[in-house]
Amino acid sequence: MAFFIFLIAVATVVVLTIALRRQAIRSAWDTAAARLGLRFEGGTFFQHLSIFGQRKGFRIDVRTFPRRAGAKVETWTGYRVSFPEPTLAHLGRTRLQSLYLRVSKQFKEFEIDESSLFGAVPHLETATDPILARTANLLEFAEQIRTLALDGEPVEEPPPPAPAHAPPPLPAARKEDECPPPGSPAEAAPVPEPDEAPAAIPEPEPEPEVVVPEPEPRPVNDPPADPAPVLELIEDEDPVLSLQKAARDLFDTGRNRYETGRRFDSEYRGLSLSGHGLLRRAAPFSNDRVFGRGPGTLAEVEIHRTADPAIAGLTTIFVSIALPGEVDARALREMTGARVEVRGTLTRCDAFSGTIFLSDGLIEPVSN
Repeated sequence: MAFFIFLIAVATVVVLTIALRRQAIRSAWDTAAARLGLRFEGGTFFQHLSIFGQRKGFRIDVRTFPRRAGAKVETWTGYRVSFPEPTLAHLGRTRLQSLYLRVSKQFKEFEIDESSLFGAVPHLETATDPILARTANLLEFAEQIRTLALDGEPVEEPPPPAPAHAPPPLPAARKEDECPPPGSPAEAAPVPEPDEAPAAIPEPEPEPEVVVPEPEPRPVNDPPADPAPVLELIEDEDPVLSLQKAARDLFDTGRNRYETGRRFDSEYRGLSLSGHGLLRRAAPFSNDRVFGRGPGTLAEVEIHRTADPAIAGLTTIFVSIALPGEVDARALREMTGARVEVRGTLTRCDAFSGTIFLSDGLIEPVSN
């Protein structure tokens, strides 16, 4: 009996310790969000910690995400500062090298693209000060980059890379091949005596002709040897590209966030695609960081659940759709949770939050 009481006491202490630690972490994140003037959400068993909002014209997102490391899953903390508009972010490397090195050293992963700066550390942030310091430095870096881009300073192109194999040096001229300089006496060639016959110069032997054997004819029905592999972007019986296929290609293939953004820019930006999903929210907007000035209605639709959240770092993929101002946002909100059909032009992908943005959108309910 005493043993069971001891086990209960130990379990109670463990549970209380975990609860107090969780509460302390939530308090640290909440304090950091308040000092930054941003919002804080999460911290439950089903939600990741998240700080987000606008500051100095930039969108800031700080949140936790899972990352697989061998057989276990680790919790990382990611920081993203998004530019109000696409900018020449590479200026941060070429013109702000000292600041770039100082900021990038604070993160295990650090990426720059035209839309945002992203850094991640391989642990859960448990204190307020590191969150404030990393966010402030990332925001300062973004401000400096935008200032350079707005000033229009020229960017020096890097020198062309050296060839992998340098050409061989020219052979040194032989002494007998050199021409004497003007005015210098040239050595006279020996003159043969009249009774001596000139030595016969042997004719060069002709080079043997190289005969290239003709390839043997191959039967028409035989397949070519070693055919080149054909890579399928998305394996699906339906040949029509859809938003669901795009989401699987971007988020279910193990790419990191930087590679996902580049994949979107090269393969999907500007395409007009359709798909279906569940309407999660709708609200009117007058000015949006992605779609610009309204008026309009912004709808968010869940279109895909990732195959392996531990690898993707995300569970759900959404599309954010900009609808015309005449769309009734109130009527659309009454359809929350309903299955809808959406269509629009793909303009941007936020790989960090798992959101694909569609402009010129249309949305219709799907009849059961």
